[in-house]
Amino acid sequence: EICIECSDRIKTVEIECNMYEQKLMLDTTVENRRPDENNLYGASALIGSGKEFGEQWLFSKIDYGIIRNILLKRIKSICLLIPRLNNNVTSVTAYNLMRRFCSIGTTWNNNDSRSTNTAKAVLTDNYYIIDITGFTVDSETQNFIESLGFVLKPKSDENSYSLISTGDCYDKPQILEITYFN
Repeated sequence: EICIECSDRIKTVEIECNMYEQKLMLDTTVENRRPDENNLYGASALIGSGKEFGEQWLFSKIDYGIIRNILLKRIKSICLLIPRLNNNVTSVTAYNLMRRFCSIGTTWNNNDSRSTNTAKAVLTDNYYIIDITGFTVDSETQNFIESLGFVLKPKSDENSYSLISTGDCYDKPQILEITYFN
């Protein structure tokens, strides 16, 4: 039995029920409204800020074991395509993490998201496209380097958000595009 309650202001509710399986993108959302919690298995994330959740970020990393054979090649680029699930437009920036995060234990209060190495998310009609080559590829050798992950944050603290897919979403999954030399 499932009971879903929401505000009378809500016009639409979308529900996705998944079973756990190994996934390429490991991620969790954190928010300042619930600073000691996270949303480990959520199929979507609200990047930005709103009255109900405060400011929300998405911590993300690649499970390299799944694609190890591709990463042995010389790599041209690695881009993450994240589906947009609403029409709101929020500028988003990815920050390379200086310390490994734990998707189970990371919260707003214990995260370490300091970084000067950033990647801007380019917005299209359906996706945020983030070129994470600078986080994952040695620029001189084109060899893969294992990243500790990255965090997606809104560019400003305006009261807006974008609803995006996470690594747990089956309906509109994230796409990791790896271009390599033959």
